Amino acid sequence: MTGHIPSSQQIPSGTTQKTAIRTVLAFLATGLAVAVGGAVGAILRWAVTTAWPGNVHGIIWSVLVINMVGSAILGVLTEVASHQLKRHPTVVAFLGTGMMGGFTTLSTVIVDSLTLMENGAPWMGVLQIILNMLLGIGSAAVAILCTSRAYKSHASESK
Repeated sequence: MTGHIPSSQQIPSGTTQKTAIRTVLAFLATGLAVAVGGAVGAILRWAVTTAWPGNVHGIIWSVLVINMVGSAILGVLTEVASHQLKRHPTVVAFLGTGMMGGFTTLSTVIVDSLTLMENGAPWMGVLQIILNMLLGIGSAAVAILCTSRAYKSHASESK
């Protein structure tokens, strides 16, 4: 699914009503998967930040680790989805858009950074944003690279 409700123009003219209903139901199932995954991810984030609320030397480590782990999981999911989950868009939507979308958080990074800036630590606020962006991108890139290599290695061993 592309993430939007199929319009009548997107459903081919020869499509039966049964097929059209299946298309709409698949869209609704994917939306429900995203909602449930988002709830699970948000609860996980809440649990981690509640158990580990610490701000050490101005860096909110729990949020940084959450974003790094979430980015790495999204990186792995990207590769797995391209190899094994092509026929399971609802699973990908649950895990990716839903669960990891609810788990990771740019908005918390921004609010925490603004709080640091308002409390007299402007450079720590900027550092918080930079660390989350760079380490998040790095985590995703490493995860994609490692997962891709694992698939290539497995494919060459299978020959």
